[in-house]
Parts: sequence; structure tokens; C-alpha cells
Amino acid sequence: MFILLMSLLLVTFDIDGTLIKTIANKNPHTHAMADAFEKHNVPIDKNHFCSVSYSGQSDYFIAKKYFDQSNMEFNDEIYQKFCQTASENFASLMEDSSFKVLEGVRTVLEDLFQKNGVMICICSGNIPGIGEQKLKAADLWKYFEGKINGFGVCEERACILRSVIDGVKDKFGDISSIIHIGDARQDVEAAFANNAKAVYVKTGAKNYNPDDDSVITIEDMRDGHDAIFNLVEMINKNTD
Repeated sequence: MFILLMSLLLVTFDIDGTLIKTIANKNPHTHAMADAFEKHNVPIDKNHFCSVSYSGQSDYFIAKKYFDQSNMEFNDEIYQKFCQTASENFASLMEDSSFKVLEGVRTVLEDLFQKNGVMICICSGNIPGIGEQKLKAADLWKYFEGKINGFGVCEERACILRSVIDGVKDKFGDISSIIHIGDARQDVEAAFANNAKAVYVKTGAKNYNPDDDSVITIEDMRDGHDAIFNLVEMINKNTD
């Protein structure tokens, strides 16, 4: 549900480690990208690539890194073709049971979805086709379908978040405030870079201890539900 009021609160979410967790023995995301590198003739050690954690890094950043290391041309057109290949690979590798929705996520999303004047969107480093497929498999896409979602089409998370903010402003008008929720250092930095409130959830692949008191840190979405909604209510009260 979304009813436009005079002031709009934008709440954005990362995907991996924030909303869902990959539980498959063979991670379909990294294997899909590794196979795409091979198809595009980018030299890669597949076993090594698929064993590394890329938490907080955008797929654009990762793709550019490997193309650059091989002194191969890389631009937006090449990346779009790479994304198409990786998304097709992902579709063949993924199973609905590959992902687990993290504790409390459905309740937080549903409660925000039903709240007037709040828009929830995605801000993720995933290749667009891969991110969308994950959310559909987890039955979470219904909360974000038709929204202004940001995916890994640029290097930095701050840039992805900025694209969401600009897109929402262009379509719906002014935004009273922004909250970004994620599980990585890059999520906190992206929030700061865009004058957004940062909520750090400790369900990601890497430990991170924000040293800024303005960051709201929660164990998971279940335990952090009230903290998130207290922040929403505080923002709404200050913008009334």
C-alpha cells in the first residue's frame, strides 16, 4: 500500500544479508557470474571466485575489476550484455530453496508497506535480473514491484542509493527523509553520502561496528522492528 501525502518517507533495503541469506551449498549468484566471465572470455579462477565473500560490493564493481585486470574493454554496453548472461545463468542455477528470508523481514516489510506516506525500495549491488529473481523466489518482490529500485549498475552503493532517491523525486516529488537499511559498511557510508538515516543490521557475512552514534544498529529485523518504527515515527513527527 502506498498513499502519497504531503511528505514522503523513503526507506530502502539492501538484499543479501539484509532481507535474505543464501543457504545453497552452491551459491547460484557467484557461479552465475563466474560462468558469465567465462562466456565473455574473461580469464578467471572459478573456484577462487566462488569461494570469496563479496559482501558490500556491487556486481558492477566486481565485473569491472575482473575486466580491468585482464586489460579488456569495459563499458555500460558490455556490462549490460554481461548482466544478461549472468541473469540467464542464475535462472538455470537457482532453486526457490536456495534462499532463506531472514528473521523478522516479512513483518517489517509488511508493516512498512501498509504505512501511509512510506515508500519502500531496493538499493542493492546485485545485477538487476539476479536481484529481482532472488526476491521473487523469496516471495518478497510483491513489496517492491513497480517501485523505483536501485541495483548494481554503478560501482558504489552511494551512487545506487542516489539513483533511487532521484527516481522517486522525479516521479513522486519531494522526499521528507530517507532511511537506508543494510548489513555492510558500504550501506552505512551510502546513507551518510546521501544525508539518509542509517540502520545497520548485523545479519551480514562480515562483522562491522559503526563508530558513529547516529547509526542505529540492530541484531536482526525481528529484534530491530521497534527501533525501525520508532525512527519512522520520530521522522514523521518532526516533519508534520
